[in-house]
Amino acid sequence: MPTPALPATTQARAYFIQDGRLVAEQLEVSGEHPARSSMEALLAGPRVAGHQTQVPAGTRLLGLSVTGGTATLDLSDHVRHVQGIPAIPLLLGQVVFTLTQFPNVQRVVVRVAGEEVRVLGGEGVTVPEPLDRATVQRLLR
Repeated sequence: MPTPALPATTQARAYFIQDGRLVAEQLEVSGEHPARSSMEALLAGPRVAGHQTQVPAGTRLLGLSVTGGTATLDLSDHVRHVQGIPAIPLLLGQVVFTLTQFPNVQRVVVRVAGEEVRVLGGEGVTVPEPLDRATVQRLLR
């Protein structure tokens, strides 16, 4: 029996910020690689007026894999430039909510230029690993 073809595109979301809260923007992304396409849309920035992002300009997606419900995300060094609270928890929220919308992703491990990230920013904000939606919601309080 042949494997059913994947749709060329599918509906997804990228999460941005409005009034200090995460908000979703609807996207049409690759049906073959929806998580990767959604992350690329997140890194490209918001398309809706009034939405902002904590993703530093120039941040690139270096890698994304999903194994056993955990997405391992590798971002460029630009992410190290995020400073302070609430910027860092909001950035982590954008990433985690964008990736965990997919049924095969429950957790996210963030790497920067291939290295594990335990802290971000000059204040040394701890990055718990792996991250899930409940952990992010605690960080945002």
